Amino acid sequence: PPSIIRALSQYGPTFPFDIPKRQCGICLEEFIYDDIFVFGCDESHKICYACFADACGAKMRAREILTCAECPYRLTYGELKQLRLSEEEKQEYRDYQVQKTFEIY
Repeated sequence: PPSIIRALSQYGPTFPFDIPKRQCGICLEEFIYDDIFVFGCDESHKICYACFADACGAKMRAREILTCAECPYRLTYGELKQLRLSEEEKQEYRDYQVQKTFEIY
């Protein structure tokens, strides 16, 4: 550890490595990989968590089934659990998706 601290101290406030980033498919901003959600669709669309929540909210207000923001892939319970919202809001989206799924079938 001391050798790592000495090596990093020479860089000051500048971290010596580039942190990999990815562009959101919706807002086109760049985010570190931890802040990008990857959908389970065949194309594995990638968007930031803010756009993910916004897309779900817009579809819910339009009374549509919740899908990938870029294709008709229907979101799963597990994907909706990953929204970065309060637990109550996530539960509201999950309940809505279950209701819409039953309406379709």
